[in-house]
Amino acid sequence: LGHNSAITKFHRIDASSHIIIGSNSIIAGLFSQFITHGSTPRNIDDFRSISIGEWCYIGSSSRFVPGSGIGDYTFVGMGAVVTKHFKDSCVLLAGNPATVKKTLSQKDAYFNRRYLPHDHHLKSYQG
Repeated sequence: LGHNSAITKFHRIDASSHIIIGSNSIIAGLFSQFITHGSTPRNIDDFRSISIGEWCYIGSSSRFVPGSGIGDYTFVGMGAVVTKHFKDSCVLLAGNPATVKKTLSQKDAYFNRRYLPHDHHLKSYQG
């Protein structure tokens, strides 16, 4: 879990393999799932890590399958199912399966600050 990142309540995280969450990212809302193991027709023990870049926002009820991931400065819309690794940065992903819906800018308000403040930080915290 990267610096200044957060995971809110009621998410399901299966850590049979690695899950990497970059700095200033948030697993927001409720009920998202991160599954790092499963079975395929050719592999009954499919263990693959999940990676979340820096400055990412994961909306409620999102799903990440083994081997999936997202690049830096990425928003994942509510209910999206991320079934592969998206290497592009500054995008909005949504849908089932998730696809790129929009290109974002690092100049957007969410990204244009030094750190992502959270409720658990002291008021004097400066990142």
